[in-house]
Amino acid sequence: MQGYGYNVTELNGVLIALFERYSELLLRKFSADFDQIVSEDDDQPMMVSDQEEFDQVSGVCWLPTGELEQLAM
Repeated sequence: MQGYGYNVTELNGVLIALFERYSELLLRKFSADFDQIVSEDDDQPMMVSDQEEFDQVSGVCWLPTGELEQLAM
């Protein structure tokens, strides 16, 4: 639109406001999901029986760089 000579300043402001609101909503949803997972956790080690399960679990875990290689089956 800017290429056609329209002023897009207000449109950019609206997009930024939408992004900020969406980010807040995602953060709240993640926090709620994470809190539920932690409260339901039985504090037992997670056991995996094959490489496929290990890959699924390790794909969503927050591990420091290099630690995943040490855990590889």
